[in-house]
Amino acid sequence: MKKVIAYGLLLVGLITVGSTFYGLTRRSPSQKGGTLQLPSFLSVQNERELSGEIVEVRKELSPFSQVSIPGAGRVVFRKGDAWAVTIRADKNVIDSLDTRVEGRTLVLGQQKNFLFLKNAPIEYSITIADHLEKISIAGMADVRGDSTLEGPSFLLELAGSGTVSLPVNVEELQLKVLGSGTVEISGTVEKLEYQLLGRGTLKAHNLTGKEGNISVLGAGNSDLGVFEELDITIAGSGTITYSGNPRIKSRIPGTGTIRSR
Repeated sequence: MKKVIAYGLLLVGLITVGSTFYGLTRRSPSQKGGTLQLPSFLSVQNERELSGEIVEVRKELSPFSQVSIPGAGRVVFRKGDAWAVTIRADKNVIDSLDTRVEGRTLVLGQQKNFLFLKNAPIEYSITIADHLEKISIAGMADVRGDSTLEGPSFLLELAGSGTVSLPVNVEELQLKVLGSGTVEISGTVEKLEYQLLGRGTLKAHNLTGKEGNISVLGAGNSDLGVFEELDITIAGSGTITYSGNPRIKSRIPGTGTIRSR
C-alpha cells in the first residue's frame, strides 16, 4: 500500500511538472518568466500564394542569449564574429516574416494574421558571436547546430512535433519536451536534466556526462550515452536505453523499461 501511495504522489508530481512546462510555453517573450508563445496560425486566413522564386535577406542583430521559434521552417546555428541572421524564403513570404530581438531574445516570428504554409520553404541561418543560454520551439521547426554550443548552461524547450539536432559542450544541460518532438544531442555535459511529457524521442547515445536525471511521463523513447550516475523516473510505457555501467536509481510506476545497450 505504501508503494502504491508513493507512486501516486510521484505521478502527481510529474503531471505538475508537465503542466508547469505547458504554462511556460504559452507565454510570449515580453512576459516575465517565459520566452515562447504557441503560434496562432491555425486561426488565420491570410494564406500567401507562392511565387516559386527563393530570395535571401541578411539582417545584422543586436546581441542575444535566447531564441524563440514559434512556427515552422529550418533553423541553423553557427559560430561567427557577429550577430546576424540570413533568411531564405519564397519571394511572396519573406516580407511577412518578423525577425527581431526583444530584450535578450531573438524571435523568429511572423506578422499577425499570416498563415505559414507547409510547402513554403523558410530557412534561417543564425550566426552567434557568444554562447546561447536557451532555445524555445513551438511547432514544426527543424533546428540544427553547425557549431558546438558551449557555455556554463543551456536550456532547450520543445513543444510540438519539431526536430532538434545540436552538438553541445556545457556544464548543465536541460531538455524539456512536450509532445512528439525528436531531440538529438551529442557532446559532453556535467549534468543532464531531461523531462518528457508525451511521445517524444531523445537520441543522446553520443552524449556523455557525470549525472543524468531523466523524467518521462508518457511513451517516449530515450537513448543515452555513458553517464556515471542516472536517476530515472518513468510514469507510463517509455523505454530508456543507456551505455556503460552507471549507478542507477529508478522509479517506474507503470510499464516503462530501462535497459543496457
